[in-house]
Amino acid sequence: MNNSNWYDRSKSPPIDMEHMREVLENPPISCGKECCPKDEHGNYCECITTVFPNIEHYETYLELVKRRIESAFVDLIQTKN
Repeated sequence: MNNSNWYDRSKSPPIDMEHMREVLENPPISCGKECCPKDEHGNYCECITTVFPNIEHYETYLELVKRRIESAFVDLIQTKN
């Protein structure tokens, strides 16, 4: 797999928030295969790099997931009180 642009933030297209909503509702699942092709840095398999066009998009997704989890905890705490 050769996706050198995936790490180049200067080549990141604008983030499509509709796509982010779709991915939040249907999270990408790693295939779990040890033989899944990794990028040239050995970090991300095709399961991630085919869903997100750039690392910036993936990091934005991770931040949205974090916020969603934090919000769920706040909601849970408020319902217990």
